[in-house]
Amino acid sequence: LALLGKVALATSGLLVLNFLTLSLHARLRQLAVLRALGATRAQVFGGVLGECALVGALGSGAGVALGAFVANAMAAWASASFSTQFHEPVTLTRVAPEPLTLAGCFALTFVTALLAGVWPAFRAARVTPVALFRAGAGSGDPIRPPRTGRPLLDYVLQAGFRQPSRSFLGIACMVVSLTAVVTVSLLNSSFKETLRARMEYGFLPDVVLIPKGSSRVDQRQPFHESLVKELERLPGVKGAYGQRIVPWTYRGRKVSIRSFDDPGAEHGYRMLEVIDRPTAEAGRELYTSSDATVVVSQAFTRTFDQRTGDRLELDTPSGHVSARVVGVINDSTSPVGAIYLSHPRYRELWRDPLLSGIGVMVRDAAQGEAVRREIVARLGDSRNLLALSKDEWVSNVFGVIDSAFAYASILELVTLFIAAFGLFNCVFLNVLDRSREFALLRALGGSRVQIFKLVLGETALYCAVATLLSGLLGASLVYACTMGPLQPLIGWMIRFSWSGAALARCLGAMGLATVLASALPGHRAANVEPALAMRCD
Repeated sequence: LALLGKVALATSGLLVLNFLTLSLHARLRQLAVLRALGATRAQVFGGVLGECALVGALGSGAGVALGAFVANAMAAWASASFSTQFHEPVTLTRVAPEPLTLAGCFALTFVTALLAGVWPAFRAARVTPVALFRAGAGSGDPIRPPRTGRPLLDYVLQAGFRQPSRSFLGIACMVVSLTAVVTVSLLNSSFKETLRARMEYGFLPDVVLIPKGSSRVDQRQPFHESLVKELERLPGVKGAYGQRIVPWTYRGRKVSIRSFDDPGAEHGYRMLEVIDRPTAEAGRELYTSSDATVVVSQAFTRTFDQRTGDRLELDTPSGHVSARVVGVINDSTSPVGAIYLSHPRYRELWRDPLLSGIGVMVRDAAQGEAVRREIVARLGDSRNLLALSKDEWVSNVFGVIDSAFAYASILELVTLFIAAFGLFNCVFLNVLDRSREFALLRALGGSRVQIFKLVLGETALYCAVATLLSGLLGASLVYACTMGPLQPLIGWMIRFSWSGAALARCLGAMGLATVLASALPGHRAANVEPALAMRCD
């Protein structure tokens, strides 16, 4: 959400820059007249910046009001999302942001708009009276694309980049917003694929027991360890294995302490995805060594520069302990780092009889659902537990991920709307500048449909370039953050996974933006009267 909020803010700044740049081009002669009448550069600079301040103030005020309205409108959706995560009804009736928060939002957007106006104001101040006698001054040198041999396509290419600065700003708005869409979609798919692969490899329980309440383990009322013995006495249960997850401080940083009962060497300790040595060897040392042993996550090795063979100096409730690191594992639970112990060792050192969750393995996989129902019937209310099958647990985890990313969809839509509006602004100004050109085409026999297709083609050209650039930028950014040098920025160790949904969303956004941005300008261009070509100022 923070990422998309910043992207929306950046896109808004580009839109203000686009608006003022186009306004400057349209009023070039007016500014030259002011300079000829004695206006100083400072006065022109102040006038344009004042115009930007007015636009920023009006836009900021409207944006804050609209944001508060949308937040309240989303209350029902948020309630449903929280209810899914907590497995209990959660009602959110009204969102009441603090006045200081609203003031901060107003100030942030206002300053962004003001900063976006500095460069156009500087350019306006440099206009001289000589600009009165220039034709098309300030338009910049046109980009001349290579000819394709198809007249209609050649015309679209040449017209689309006749005003390079205008085309650049229109495309830039689209690139920023579409890059955000691609980035969020790819991060979502990468998180899911990483967890799916991890669960397929090392998720052993047939039934998972968690306390009712929050989906976050640090916000649940834990079980007492005596529940494990009760579960093992139930018919059909092969074994019950407790786990404890607690936050801890190591060298001044918050890490996660995670402990698991030993499910048996016959499973190869697959719940530990050891990456620097054979998993079975590391698992045996973790669960059978007489001295204190731990395995640590990749994020932990990056944060503290400690790995297999090193010793961790832990201050536990039982006193100082020097624990030997016997393996590094692939783990996505903590961006700072996680330390894994055997649960008996944790119980001894932390003197903690509580469990964050319990995994139950059944004797006959076909009876898994029957065992789950039996657990709920006998212990569900008395122990305040929620029993989930393996498939339900996986769906629950993915549902939490989807809920976390669902809120980003609103900001994606806002960002795309802002970008589409910026593109519309660019296309509309292009049409206004070329009214006589379209009138001449109409006089030479061009139909309204053909003129509309020309404008639609130019808009599609902008969107195609923006889609290509944003796809490359978004994929490169996510790859760098998951597998490359920028991985510390997100902390979690996840694998990059390409998503067809990301491509489909990007193409869909491009198509929608093309239609929205070209509809009114295309209609205006198609209805230009041929007689306009004969008029002179």
